[in-house]
Amino acid sequence: MVAIRYNLKIVTWNVGGIHSPVKRQKILHLLQKKKIDIALLQETHLDTAEHLKLRTWWVDRVYENPALGRKAGVAVLVRKGVDFRVDKQYQDPRGRYLLL
Repeated sequence: MVAIRYNLKIVTWNVGGIHSPVKRQKILHLLQKKKIDIALLQETHLDTAEHLKLRTWWVDRVYENPALGRKAGVAVLVRKGVDFRVDKQYQDPRGRYLLL
């Protein structure tokens, strides 16, 4: 039997809205620089189409529960190469939480 050890870097962050392209890029750059594997972002204030902007060359998957208006919104970013599988997904209709 072979033992495999993973060291995942997971961060949770209340980003306080990332509508601004400058702020969004700064956050994504910092996550990439720190080699974060899974980022749990709260208060994104983004709709479904805008959440697609979170996908970059190093982000493989983006799971989101969009905001209603300019409140709430959550996203989970998964780095490329991370073995991450979603069996079920639950979310509330107001963009307050996302369970994977």
